[in-house]
Amino acid sequence: MRLPSRLGNKSGPPCPDLYSQMAAIVSRMPFPLEYGGHKMIQRLLTFDKLIGTTLIKILYYIGLVGIGLYAIIMLLTGLGVMVSQSFLGGIGIVIAAIIGGAISLLFWRFMCELYMLFFRISDDVRELKEMKSGPTPPAASPASSDF
Repeated sequence: MRLPSRLGNKSGPPCPDLYSQMAAIVSRMPFPLEYGGHKMIQRLLTFDKLIGTTLIKILYYIGLVGIGLYAIIMLLTGLGVMVSQSFLGGIGIVIAAIIGGAISLLFWRFMCELYMLFFRISDDVRELKEMKSGPTPPAASPASSDF
């Protein structure tokens, strides 16, 4: 099944100005500029800047809340065990909750930093590629060679 030529086909890339056309359409959309709606939609449609770093930051904070809730629940469980069943067992659960929460925080931070590193490497490679490509000199025609 072939797509129209302006969109490209399965074997070839889409038309180069398709992205600029999409950006032009998005720039005319009535999103409030003070909230960044226009720029956010444009970033989503053009892939000029990756949103992975923003997404990782949001996931990092969600993970912190989850780890914090886990630690609090385990501390309360340890206190409940101390009061109702075994004092030493409750102390063990409290200590395990503190150590487990600290290790979980360190591991979660490490994983998020690792993913941030991947995205930053991608951004740096893109910048290097743009700096290297720069203006290209016109190619010499074969008729003007010095043979």
